[in-house]
Amino acid sequence: MKILIADDDFTSRVMLEGLTRKWGFYPVVAEDGQAAWDIIQGKDAPKLLLLDWEMPQINGIQLCELIRERESKNNTNDPSFIILLTSRNETPDIVKGLSAGSNEYIVKPFAHAELQARLNVGFRVLQLQADRKKHEQELLLFKRFFYTAMEGVIITDNEEIIINVNPTFSKITGFEKENILGQKQSFLLFDQEKSKFYADLLRTLKDVGQWQGELLSRKKNGDTYIAHASISVFKNEAGEIRNYMSTFTDITQNKKHQEKLDLLAHHDVLTGLPNRVLFIDRFKQSIAHSKRTKKLLAISFLDLDNFKPVNDTYGHEVGDKLLIEVAKRLTQNSRAEDTVSRQGGDEFTILLGGITSTSECMEMMDRIHQSISLPYLIDNHVINIGSSSGVTLYPLDNNDLDTLIRHADKAMYHAKTHGKNYCHLFNIADGI
Repeated sequence: MKILIADDDFTSRVMLEGLTRKWGFYPVVAEDGQAAWDIIQGKDAPKLLLLDWEMPQINGIQLCELIRERESKNNTNDPSFIILLTSRNETPDIVKGLSAGSNEYIVKPFAHAELQARLNVGFRVLQLQADRKKHEQELLLFKRFFYTAMEGVIITDNEEIIINVNPTFSKITGFEKENILGQKQSFLLFDQEKSKFYADLLRTLKDVGQWQGELLSRKKNGDTYIAHASISVFKNEAGEIRNYMSTFTDITQNKKHQEKLDLLAHHDVLTGLPNRVLFIDRFKQSIAHSKRTKKLLAISFLDLDNFKPVNDTYGHEVGDKLLIEVAKRLTQNSRAEDTVSRQGGDEFTILLGGITSTSECMEMMDRIHQSISLPYLIDNHVINIGSSSGVTLYPLDNNDLDTLIRHADKAMYHAKTHGKNYCHLFNIADGI
């Protein structure tokens, strides 16, 4: 720590500078009161001051008064620690020195140990002041964060009883501060979140000290929302939990937006069926299942018959509505474990898993064809169409997905050119 030594006596200055340096301080020396005052008014001036009473221009008493007046004017909350050195030992002089603002009063000649002890006291006082100032600044920052944060903030005691919330909490949830204080934090969770999930959350907090994740929560009006929350534990010096602090944001709209993006990335916009990306992923899963169960996997390529005249006669809007209805029938006549995908236009691919025989596969495809061929009523128009499809069976046809689809497509083309409205099984030997 820096220390200012102000003494007009050269011998005393040198002696004090040597002693303080020996004791671990960093002395800054002034030859008189005016020089000391100039240093004190500068940037990063020492807070620990060792001032001689008898100095020309400005003596130690006057310097004390100037320092305290300056600190009062600036509302300083970390005042200097002043030790006044003098040969005056009368009670009125001591009272005058202390009244001027000095913290300590040392009469010359003095024992070096006494001076060192007084300096150490000053050092500790200044350290405590610095620590207090740091804590006050940290508290001020926390208050600013608490009241201006864009996240909701909840502070509870060690029993999870809410003891404070910030304005953003009320903005998100609709609960005013006075209505929520004294409630358990679990009161804010949607009912299904309150049982084992919340118990596991508390266990994680006690074991790890923090938790982060998504919570299904409720607002004052009963609406539910998804909160992304971070919860931290605060303990005392004995390691006992004193408080929990939670920060959270309402990510409901973000989740819906992400779900919409995911839907667009993996599903056909018009029909809602899986697109090629999702179809490939489902194919990989179906292949793995087929290998485990030793059952067949059917890959079918289906194309609508007489679809183009619908667009030409009634327009593309009716054509799109027809495709939506076809997608519904394909889904309704497939099993939950099957996948129906729109490849584009009026072309669809179908995965049928767990097939035990060729006849079972063809029966399922016949049912699909029959459902598609039933009349449609769209915008007061009765529309009749059919469908042609081709199918190949894995692992009898042991190839990659692109090859399997190509084989199913060839079989579909065969059906299309040989009568339509039925399913043709790909013949591996003949290649059709």
